[in-house]
Amino acid sequence: EYDDLMILGIDDLEELDQLVSTMTSQRRTLASIIKSLLPSLGRLTPQGTAHLKTIYSAVNMLRRVTPGAVFAELMRHPAFQAVGDQYWQFNSQKWQGR
Repeated sequence: EYDDLMILGIDDLEELDQLVSTMTSQRRTLASIIKSLLPSLGRLTPQGTAHLKTIYSAVNMLRRVTPGAVFAELMRHPAFQAVGDQYWQFNSQKWQGR
């Protein structure tokens, strides 16, 4: 049995590999990785939100991290806003680039 919130489809594995390489060479912070993913994940739902499990799955494709590390970053930055039931959205007006 699979958890639908954690399944992500990738059409172009070479592009994913290139993205991982770019993010690694740029030494992107975990917060900046979440910031780059959350708006796109939010566009997949009518509410413009993404579930914590989905965010973790997407981040984990780019950098191996624990669920706790992702949750801590979401809690720490005011631009990542909890909207209930483990759903999150990105508020670009509150982002202070890191």
